[in-house]
Amino acid sequence: MDSDLKLTTLITLFACLLLLGLVSQAQPAPSTDDAAPRPGSVKIYSENDGAFHDPFDSYDRHYTNGFAIVLEHQPQWAKDLADAMPFAERFERRHGKANTGAGYQLAQLIFTPANLSATGPITTDQSYGGYLYGGVFWQRQGQHERREDLAVFDHFEANIGVVGEDSLAEDIQDWVHTNFTGVDPVGWDNQLANEVTGQLYARRKWRKDLGTMESALLGDLEMQVIPQVGVALGTVHRYGEAAVTFRIGQQLPDDFGPGRINDLQSVTGDPYKHTGWSWYVYGRAGGRAVQHDMFLDGSDFETSAVSVDSNPLVGEVQGGFALSYRPNMNHRFDLTWGLTFMTDTFDAPGASGTESYGTVVLSWTKSF
Repeated sequence: MDSDLKLTTLITLFACLLLLGLVSQAQPAPSTDDAAPRPGSVKIYSENDGAFHDPFDSYDRHYTNGFAIVLEHQPQWAKDLADAMPFAERFERRHGKANTGAGYQLAQLIFTPANLSATGPITTDQSYGGYLYGGVFWQRQGQHERREDLAVFDHFEANIGVVGEDSLAEDIQDWVHTNFTGVDPVGWDNQLANEVTGQLYARRKWRKDLGTMESALLGDLEMQVIPQVGVALGTVHRYGEAAVTFRIGQQLPDDFGPGRINDLQSVTGDPYKHTGWSWYVYGRAGGRAVQHDMFLDGSDFETSAVSVDSNPLVGEVQGGFALSYRPNMNHRFDLTWGLTFMTDTFDAPGASGTESYGTVVLSWTKSF
């Protein structure tokens, strides 16, 4: 299957998933509450280890670029699915009826070694690799039955995609470097082989209100802490994760913190909770216990001459800000920026797997 056909297949899948969600949202709802307008969002996620995303870095290496477009809403089918999801009865017993949401994404990730001028295989650094995938996710949110200051959130995600030449990563990076920089990556002949991939994610987050803090300059500031745990299973990544986010600001949104491509934002809350401007700054710390990383260890099914051993434990810290503006009853605009620093992701003689990258998320929300 050639590159154009693989890309066409993924785009077609993405379009079908979107159409399914939009059609289901348009179905007659059984109650007055279901008939009310529901919010839908378009989100653009952009990640890079340089440019304006990351002012502390200026060259490509390891995870060098990511891009995703995500369409999300609160359709009737997501609500209907709630009873069939894991631990549904226990969730309802402890948190009441869940607020639900769903979304559809198309994303591409690009990985390179630090030395872009080497034409031969590099056995002591991350190899060239690209990942193009599409997927669907389902979410639920609930309030603790006895704690008004405590909310819980679940995220379930399934993706299918391709790695290798058919991911179009080489074409994208060559075009960007030819038109915007003078550095030509010449080692893409050594990238991971073409392979179809499947990936699952499950994640839980808790949100605890910490009250307010008085500030002479800014007024009252709200504070929240958001712990999370998660697991990834599939042919691309297999790991367990844990992290905690702290944020402080004014008119904190009804969500569960900032998002990244591998940790999408929640769509289950009320996007119109506040009017006008709202903002927060945040810090996040966490880590992963890694069993498999395809872009370091190579494929499960083929032996790669350019693989390195992924480190079993990877830590990271992130910091940034989020800004939101709601000009009227039916629209909201959001901007989020964050900078992530990671410990060594692999172990190889004479090479460092440490890296940093920036994340920019742009969002537009409208009621339908």
